[in-house]
Amino acid sequence: MDRFSDHDQVIAYPEKLGGGFSVKAPDSQPLVGEILDNDGDTVLYRDDQPVTIAQVKAAIQNDQ
Repeated sequence: MDRFSDHDQVIAYPEKLGGGFSVKAPDSQPLVGEILDNDGDTVLYRDDQPVTIAQVKAAIQNDQ
């Protein structure tokens, strides 16, 4: 996680879309990720509740 800025945002993909995540700079607009659908076509997915790398780090620290 240290290779990302604390301000970068994590876009999480729902399980029905294959799960996983990507990381985007906060100034990249629109804040969307590209994933493949079941047919192998590229689709855009917008995460309505992205979190920052700093929030992820804090959650990990609080869990330990």
